[in-house]
Amino acid sequence: MDIIKTQVIFGIFLYFQFNLIILFLLLQQQVTNNNQCSQCHTTCKTCNGAASWNCLTCLLPLYFESGPKTCVVTCSIGEYPRDSDATCDSCDPSCNTCTGPNPTDCATCISPNFLTSTGTCSPTCNSNQFPKTSNRVCTACDHTCTTCSAATSSDCVTCTLPRYF
Repeated sequence: MDIIKTQVIFGIFLYFQFNLIILFLLLQQQVTNNNQCSQCHTTCKTCNGAASWNCLTCLLPLYFESGPKTCVVTCSIGEYPRDSDATCDSCDPSCNTCTGPNPTDCATCISPNFLTSTGTCSPTCNSNQFPKTSNRVCTACDHTCTTCSAATSSDCVTCTLPRYF
């Protein structure tokens, strides 16, 4: 008998708790909506609230950063500004920084990658280049080298014909 009373009391408690939650949500919606148009933050083109972190799109020349949902002048490291829709997009994972308009248009690379002459990041350089570790850039060999370990003519691994060691 005590078990049944406990279950009934618990059921009534859940019923009232559920109704209080519904009432709270309805009141909150009524307070925040109230059928009145409110001004977006000055940096937002469109928004879902008045604060700077409620932006959905941005006014030019600002870019929308989706993580914090804010409008920024410059995108964060690892992102590039996409002008077509004023958003910050993620760089390719091999890039530390990139310039766009593509995510693989890298400016600097994350180790173990090196910046190639085409602006992409790769763990290896072309045969006529060597990986310069100080700035993570593939650097051209001396014109006398086919392959090299550094930039001078004395750093050739193989020579361009008709040269030899």
